[in-house]
Amino acid sequence: CTSLTEIIIPMNVTKIGNKSFKGCCSLSKILIPLTISSIGESSFEDCTSLTEIEIPSSVSSIGKNAFKNCSSLEKLTIPSSIESLGKILFNGCSKLTHITIPDGTKTISNYAFAGLTELKSITIPDSITEIGNSSFENCKSLTEIIIPMNVTKIGMNAFCGCSSLSKITIESTLIKIIDKSTFFGCSSLNEIKIPDSITEIGESSFENCTSLNELIISMNVTKIG
Repeated sequence: CTSLTEIIIPMNVTKIGNKSFKGCCSLSKILIPLTISSIGESSFEDCTSLTEIEIPSSVSSIGKNAFKNCSSLEKLTIPSSIESLGKILFNGCSKLTHITIPDGTKTISNYAFAGLTELKSITIPDSITEIGNSSFENCKSLTEIIIPMNVTKIGMNAFCGCSSLSKITIESTLIKIIDKSTFFGCSSLNEIKIPDSITEIGESSFENCTSLNELIISMNVTKIG
């Protein structure tokens, strides 16, 4: 479907299946109706001309790789009906600069936003309870992150390679472990407060954080590395 430029999905369709429009490299516009409840794996992968997409509030799940390598995608609306963001969801969407995760979303899956090199800001709602492995790895333009109060787990490599990240605020007091290589290579990081709930700091968690002048570790930490 390399010559396909526009798609209007009719109202009687309820699901966009796996790999439905994968590789439609000329596709620049798609209208998704309110009847759609799920978007399958790799459904728009490698749609390199797609610049904007609005996901309707009827959609409750998005499969992994759904928008992988949509390198022209600049604007994306994610509805509050989404409870979980799939794995490797936006990898290679190099033009996305800002993403708002809607309130009601509970988990950010592994590699969900990895490799978004132009992503400058992201809003994480209080409904998030888990941030997956490598979820923001190599988001090299991201400057600040606020981890909200209900997060219980931050996966390994979550912010690895975020070289412009200078400030991290951890509001949650439910996190017990800073996992392996969580902030590895955050070379601009100069400010972070480790909450008292942390009992373990994993291997290479702050390796190559060359701008970090001071790190205060709570008395509750029993294991480092």
